[in-house]
Amino acid sequence: MRKPPMPRVLSLIAAVLLAAGLIGCQQPNVVDDLSDTSFQLVDTDSTAVAFPQDVAGDIVVLGYIYTNCPDVCPMTTANMKQAHQQLGAPDDVQFVTVTFDPLRDTPSVMQRYSETWEAADSDWMFLTGDTSTVNRMMRRIGIRHQVTDTTTTEDGEQIFFISHSDLVTLIDEDGRIRQHYSGSRTPPEILVEDVNKLRNGSTIR
Repeated sequence: MRKPPMPRVLSLIAAVLLAAGLIGCQQPNVVDDLSDTSFQLVDTDSTAVAFPQDVAGDIVVLGYIYTNCPDVCPMTTANMKQAHQQLGAPDDVQFVTVTFDPLRDTPSVMQRYSETWEAADSDWMFLTGDTSTVNRMMRRIGIRHQVTDTTTTEDGEQIFFISHSDLVTLIDEDGRIRQHYSGSRTPPEILVEDVNKLRNGSTIR
């Protein structure tokens, strides 16, 4: 059999090495890149927050709730709190909770909610905003929410329920969504593990 010319052999070897290098340096999984947009929200003290620009450089654990939620949202917040405690509040991780019911969840309501969960500290933000901005943010991230039942008691108190997505989102320091989790069902240890992978530059699967 005739041997291939040496330049051709070298080209084949180079191609194989290049392919191996590309396999070993895979790009991170990115669900969406939020760095190209801005959502003007407010914190519990009515301080303006441009999300995600104002937390750029930090890894963000982002949850979605409404404060009158009877079931899923408390479980989501409880899981986030456990993850928050396990991480020990490092300087490069920011916890954020956003309401998708801004008409009722005003800054003062969100403040009381954060106090109820003993989470009213500087590294856990509880945000609300105007309805159009919040809805735009939820659509961009893929959070669905809709009032499904509203009743009024004899003393005039309105009781309502919102059907909504059950998610917590992990965002890297460049404002890119890297993973979604079930907010109420994902063990906090899994979230902590993935946060630490991002901190160490490892790949999230």
